[in-house]
Amino acid sequence: MRNNIAHENGTAAIEFAVIAPVMFFSLLGACYLALASYQAAALRYTAASGLRWAVLGKTETGYSREQSIERKIIQIGESLNLDLDENGIRICPAVSPNCMADDAGLGDQYIIISISREFPFFSPIVSSLKLSATVSGKNEPTV
Repeated sequence: MRNNIAHENGTAAIEFAVIAPVMFFSLLGACYLALASYQAAALRYTAASGLRWAVLGKTETGYSREQSIERKIIQIGESLNLDLDENGIRICPAVSPNCMADDAGLGDQYIIISISREFPFFSPIVSSLKLSATVSGKNEPTV
């Protein structure tokens, strides 16, 4: 019995040295996925809020309707700590599936707003995750 105990000295330290990095990176990965999940939810909220503002047909002085919508979406995103730029925002009429230029459509038309961004990831296997959100809604009729 005494010989078995003598041969097990240091076993716990070796087990800890093997398991600790796995546990650490698992915890770090879980934190990153939680942050990515928050960013995806914030992106969906930003797109929906931007659409609510867009369908009313509002514009800011000195900007086109499309530029006003993009500025509003970026402003909402900044309040949620999202780093958005105009290149990741697409505004298209629903009748134009291959939208090449931003077009907020006319009154009584459906529009689609898509927002996308890259989320940097720490893994050597996956360097970044592409997050995106798309919403659609009907413009208010022009009077």
